[in-house]
Amino acid sequence: MYSPPVALLIAPFTQLPFPIFYKLLLAANLVALAWMLGGVRAALALLLPPVQAELQTGNIHLLLAAAIVVGFRFSAAWAWIALTKVTPAVGLLWFAARREWKSLLVAAGSTAAIVVVTWALFPQLWVDWIERLLASATIVIANYTVVQVPVFVRLPVAAGIAVIAGWRGDRWLIPVAVLIALPAIWVGALTILLAVLPLLGQREPPSAHTSQSLARAG
Repeated sequence: MYSPPVALLIAPFTQLPFPIFYKLLLAANLVALAWMLGGVRAALALLLPPVQAELQTGNIHLLLAAAIVVGFRFSAAWAWIALTKVTPAVGLLWFAARREWKSLLVAAGSTAAIVVVTWALFPQLWVDWIERLLASATIVIANYTVVQVPVFVRLPVAAGIAVIAGWRGDRWLIPVAVLIALPAIWVGALTILLAVLPLLGQREPPSAHTSQSLARAG
């Protein structure tokens, strides 16, 4: 289900025996967890069922969580989010709501550059991938998902949260928006909320939009 750029990135690793590939992904997830939370909190997080499920299934939600944290400083990190799970890129509305156009341009431009280059080289891969996304957009796998609501219903909610987060300067709300915007919310996907912890102490001043509204109200 990942985009052609991500498929091409992973392709060399598919030549490895699966146990080795799994251990490399496990190591990457553990590094992301330790980097976000620090040693003690990361060790405690390993006791949480969503973290255990994420590590056992070898998904990338912890890497997405780390990308969210990094993305506030280096917005190009959002390309990873946009090119893997796609719909969680709604978190970029943070920059739009705050009128941080340079950061938004870097994020969108980085993503667009990767898309253009890979589309020029492998156009059929993109056509096949888009067709598959459209075919699965309304499918909900009820036996495995935590939230049994199609993504097109959840996406406006996620967008609203991202905009409000930008207006208020509440970075911690962006992982919440990203989680809600996921194509499918598995148990392991809840690990994205771990990004809330390092972001709680990183509140920004209200955006210019909010400040102007408050000034008019006063």
